[in-house]
Amino acid sequence: METEEIKQKFQEEWVGKADEYVENPDRMESLGKTALGLLQKGGLKTVVEDIKLLVGYVTDIAKGQYKDYSGGNLSLVVAALVYLVSPIDLIPDVLPVIGWTDDVAVIGFICKKLHDELQVYKCWKTLENCEEY
Repeated sequence: METEEIKQKFQEEWVGKADEYVENPDRMESLGKTALGLLQKGGLKTVVEDIKLLVGYVTDIAKGQYKDYSGGNLSLVVAALVYLVSPIDLIPDVLPVIGWTDDVAVIGFICKKLHDELQVYKCWKTLENCEEY
């Protein structure tokens, strides 16, 4: 499957599912906890910090603490986390090592696409190095 096809399929299928979470802050928080739980299982070592950043972003928005975000970008982040925790995706997670490949790719893609917004969030969260944003 081509990269553009994967992006299109993700946009069509997973962003739609994300809307159900975005409308319910408790569900977004629960999604974050589930995603962090996956870090204990391994296979995602290359994107651990990215996942923590995305979970923090979603959790702080769900709690009403962070307000400087784009609704469309929130949907993309939630879609990526729903994809991550879903056992049904392009490459099933039950396959050792290779099963996490698509999850790592999706997390990496979202972090790259939303780099600027995530950096603003990170700056807000840590209150340091903010002058450039």
